[in-house]
Amino acid sequence: MNTGSDWELILLGLTFAAEVAVAAAIFIESETSRRFHFVEKITRDQRNIDRSEIYSEFLAIKGSDRHERSTAFVEEMRGYSKLKRQCDSQIEMFNDLGLIIGTPLGWRKNFYVKIFPHAAVYFWVILRPYILQRREDAGPLFAKPMLTFMKECVIVLIGQGRDFHLRTKEGAIGMTLTNRDLREIRAEIEETLAMV
Repeated sequence: MNTGSDWELILLGLTFAAEVAVAAAIFIESETSRRFHFVEKITRDQRNIDRSEIYSEFLAIKGSDRHERSTAFVEEMRGYSKLKRQCDSQIEMFNDLGLIIGTPLGWRKNFYVKIFPHAAVYFWVILRPYILQRREDAGPLFAKPMLTFMKECVIVLIGQGRDFHLRTKEGAIGMTLTNRDLREIRAEIEETLAMV
């Protein structure tokens, strides 16, 4: 036979369960809205245009390998303030993505990593000398979240086991990253993250 206190406990338990369900629904709605807003921000604003312009500038540079091309690109970037601002904006965006996947809510990191992992890896290739110099000047905390994000992106691409191409606006292949290149890039990023 249930007493009044048993019914009170049952009612209290049901109330608690209902409050947890409401909190979970609010959290899911908030997280979905935040993800949608962030994806919209990084794919439909000026940063998307900037990425395209940066790719074009990089692909216009001739070089024997990706390291030579990125060194030449960074030298050109330093003399061209708009291009430097565009690159710094991309670093900021990738750093934001790295901060998101590094939080306790980073359990959804695969969502963010899979948005456009190619772009993160291409930016490592394009800006490697600049990032290394900035870390040397500012210390190992500079762009650490971005590097963590880039590492996760390159791991995803390695897992696909294929070559990736960055094309010019005209559609010609401007740069190819092989699976071997991706493994080298992963090692470069890991080495950079290990620097203190």
